Amino acid sequence: EAAAEPVRVRRRPRLHWRVGFVVAMGVAVTAVVVLFTGGGGVDTPAANATAATILRQAAAATAQHGLRGEIPAGRYWYQRYVGVTHGKKAAVVEKWLSRTGSGRWRQTGQLRLDISFRGPTWVGAQSRTHVNISGDHGPWQAYGVTGHALGYRQMLSLPSDPEQLVGLLSAPSGTPAGERDQVTFANVAGLLTQPAITARIRVGLIRALALVHSVQFVGRATISGQHAIGIGQA
Repeated sequence: EAAAEPVRVRRRPRLHWRVGFVVAMGVAVTAVVVLFTGGGGVDTPAANATAATILRQAAAATAQHGLRGEIPAGRYWYQRYVGVTHGKKAAVVEKWLSRTGSGRWRQTGQLRLDISFRGPTWVGAQSRTHVNISGDHGPWQAYGVTGHALGYRQMLSLPSDPEQLVGLLSAPSGTPAGERDQVTFANVAGLLTQPAITARIRVGLIRALALVHSVQFVGRATISGQHAIGIGQA
């Protein structure tokens, strides 16, 4: 494997939003933890608030923050998230992404990765970890839509209408009836965790979660000092 210095960020990105997301995978429930911060314009939901109400609040706050269009030239989008399995931290993932597809993917945990990308594909990628990178793996940062892998600019053209998004991200035909809603929920939540999603599409995705059957409030937590509300689908 080739060893190389990580891609250098020329400017510290100022791209952020006030509502963040952490994905938690469990045996029975797939949950998106929506972080309500003090400066995000969203009060902590009332104890009797429904999942749909909480999601509408999150969507309203998200509309005021985040990318309005593509990543500005000369900057990278930075994203950090924590993967949790059965209540235990499994991995910490950090990503840097430019508008041209270059960037870096660093992961710690059971699987260690530190890979630099010079374009939107794996071709020419360089690793500082013992990972065999093949050039035929396609885009390193694909935005998953059921049955498709979208590139960054294709992602920018996704609809923001929640009903259209649910249609795009619904479970594929042949999925057992008892699993369709869970698969749809996981697809929408999974796209929400991807980097550089614009505010327009992020709002649509949050509202789309509210349309999935059996969406529910699954609990409260404090993550890094921030109040968190869990929205899941059993």
